[in-house]
Amino acid sequence: MFHRIRQLALRLTRLASGVVAVGTLVVLARTPAARADDAPSSPFDALNAERGPDLRPAEVRGMNIENKLGDIIPTGLTFTNVDGGEVKLAEFFNRPSPTGTHNKPVVLMMVYYRCPILCPLVLEKFTKTLNQIEFTAGTEFDALVVSFDPKDTPRDSVQQRANQLLFYKPPTTDSVRDGWNFLTCDKTPENAKALADALGFPYRYVPGADQYSHGAAVFVLTPEGKISRYLLGMNYPARDVRLALIEAGQGKIGSLVDRFTFWCYHYDPTTGSYTLVALRVMQIGAAGCAIALGGFIGLMFAHERRKRRRMGTAASFRGHSSSALSENLVRTTSALAPALGAGA
Repeated sequence: MFHRIRQLALRLTRLASGVVAVGTLVVLARTPAARADDAPSSPFDALNAERGPDLRPAEVRGMNIENKLGDIIPTGLTFTNVDGGEVKLAEFFNRPSPTGTHNKPVVLMMVYYRCPILCPLVLEKFTKTLNQIEFTAGTEFDALVVSFDPKDTPRDSVQQRANQLLFYKPPTTDSVRDGWNFLTCDKTPENAKALADALGFPYRYVPGADQYSHGAAVFVLTPEGKISRYLLGMNYPARDVRLALIEAGQGKIGSLVDRFTFWCYHYDPTTGSYTLVALRVMQIGAAGCAIALGGFIGLMFAHERRKRRRMGTAASFRGHSSSALSENLVRTTSALAPALGAGA
């Protein structure tokens, strides 16, 4: 019995090791060799290299978003809030959650309110994604929208905020209202440029159209103001937004399942999205095999122990019964012996 258990355990162990080895080879085979000087300075560099020369109009060239991951934005910059007052960016960072369990990460978007197409689409699509996740603005995170157009005024911020709260799915409580903040640079246009440079977000005024040329991105920052992740374009998968907030929140928001899921994914700065890490999945599979193997062996040993105990009890009972029967026969024979002798 024990020989069979050892053989089965050995086979399962070899199988788990084989799975991990194959997974590792697959990951290594699919991961190209990289050097430090090969890293693109922008997530769009690889795409631009494949497309060849940039044939776009001069007004929109050079609008690639730069990689500023890990940099801390200048939180001392001042802007104008919806009430017309002057505020520093620092007032929107290191803000505790209503429960006091964590400081909230910040989702930051740079737009201009007169934008005819792109900026409204970014706000609409990103808010649509926020409506699909369980995190709520003002509780797990804060949202900060900053206009880089000096022509935008606090009145425009009020209108934009009202529209945003109407489209945002959770009820408009005080914490939700406090979690959505809209700022303008009508008094300090140079600060908008400084913030954009710190984020790696270029924009350019086009006089002929009285509009701005710029890219589309959502920045996710830590409670301290460090650029943690950016979400590029206008496609914001709920999984990526959720993982970005969990990472920026340093694992202090979300459930245990969220943190476990985050461990299985890796952020790819060249695409601005999260991808599943095959090696970690293999490690989880190997750990699961080891746990199952250990549980199986433990159950087999427990079964064998109970079986031996039952066999020992049965043998003891049989021995006791035989001894008692012999003693009864001896006593009976002794009692009948005188009677048998007298009869003789």
